[in-house]
Amino acid sequence: MPNEIKLYGVIGEDVTAVDVKTQLDAMDQTQPLVVRIHSEGGAVSDGLAMYDAFRSYVGPKRAVVESAALSIASHIAMAFDDLEITENGYLMIHNPHMEVAGDDVAHAQAADCLSQLKESMVTAYSTRTGKSRDEVLAVMANETWINARDALAGGYVSRIMPPQLRAVAKTKTIPKAVLDSLCGEPDKPSPQSTGDDPMSSEPIAATIEEIEAKFPTMKPERILACVKKKLPMASVMSEALAAMEDELTQCKARLAQYEQEMAAKAESETVTVTEDEPKEETMAKAKAKAGVKPIAKATNATKPSAKAQWDSLVSSKMTAGMSKSKAVLAIAKEHPGLREQMVAEANS
Repeated sequence: MPNEIKLYGVIGEDVTAVDVKTQLDAMDQTQPLVVRIHSEGGAVSDGLAMYDAFRSYVGPKRAVVESAALSIASHIAMAFDDLEITENGYLMIHNPHMEVAGDDVAHAQAADCLSQLKESMVTAYSTRTGKSRDEVLAVMANETWINARDALAGGYVSRIMPPQLRAVAKTKTIPKAVLDSLCGEPDKPSPQSTGDDPMSSEPIAATIEEIEAKFPTMKPERILACVKKKLPMASVMSEALAAMEDELTQCKARLAQYEQEMAAKAESETVTVTEDEPKEETMAKAKAKAGVKPIAKATNATKPSAKAQWDSLVSSKMTAGMSKSKAVLAIAKEHPGLREQMVAEANS
């Protein structure tokens, strides 16, 4: 894991130069450093000190502008070899400001100080972007807001960070509880680096063991396909959801075919009804011709109906602490054919 520092909030208040230097002193500075920035700016003096501290870091260093690096925070960001910005991120660059109270001497001293601070900032922006001094001065004088696309085009950042997408179901027919039972607990954040480059932001490809542990119901051939494609766990989640959708579609197709076959069979066979024959006996004949086995009326000595067995098993699992969705999946696996018996009962 690389060293990491977060510059969140107002520079000089929420995070100070002393805080940053203390953290840096405690680090192995030969290791990669990642600094995450979300700041509206703040004290120029603290910002310049942070800039110098990060510039002096001997190991590889990367900064990520997470939405905003405004005012002096944008100057701090210029200290890094590698600088990323989120798609909705902004830089804001302007001349340094200072509140002054006192006589003409105090104001003159303040003006001289601001001029020196401005030169330091011009040097930082110019070094990073390759822009001329006059170009940078114009940007600072106009208090320029720069979005991610323009920051990349202007050379302020190295790249725009792609969004970290979460896999979601493409269908509303699968309840969230069922997805949780099949997919396990939500993914924990994993290191965003691959290969030999410790500063890479590419996600790590999932292994067979990780996929099997996360998705115990996924078929081996799909697991192997994910590994061959070197998919990260987030993409494997999408593959698992697609597989579930395929299986659900196949189940619906089989059920529809079964219903059509039963309807066609019932229409092709007629039942002769006589006035003397009881209605219950006539219905029994029709069901027999349609291939539906009659279900005996429940008595104290008879076996309970399939639905009663199903409900009892679900209740037992839930009493033992299992969620309803997991209980349903477990019973379907442990008692194959019981669901089909319920369908037969419902159609009788």
